[in-house]
Amino acid sequence: SSTSNSAVNTISDYEEGTWTPSLNAFAGTPTFVSPVYTKIGRIVYANVRIVLDGTGDSDQFRVDGLPFTSADVLSTEGGFVTYSNSTETNIYVLVFQNDTSFGLYETSGGTVTYNEIGANKQIRISVIYRTS
Repeated sequence: SSTSNSAVNTISDYEEGTWTPSLNAFAGTPTFVSPVYTKIGRIVYANVRIVLDGTGDSDQFRVDGLPFTSADVLSTEGGFVTYSNSTETNIYVLVFQNDTSFGLYETSGGTVTYNEIGANKQIRISVIYRTS
């Protein structure tokens, strides 16, 4: 409830839209449901539901195609899994520095693979990051 229209009290950039995700090095055909984002200033909130097909793949679960390039700084930008019917638990999301991608990681720091999520499983992911 600002009464002043000074620069510190206004939003200089607001945008909503859809984005086009893809899975890096995934051999199958994933389905992407509702890939949407909101950008306020330099902060981006993006989410997507990903359904894997029956293809097995031992590569890291990595999503490409975020709507904006992340900032070129080391930070704690990432996200969270809002739902998964996989048996893999405690999954962490890390947005890569100066990139349009993010990966999934285990609590031990190891990468989560497509096989670990599982064939014919789904995962819903939200990410929050700063743009450059």
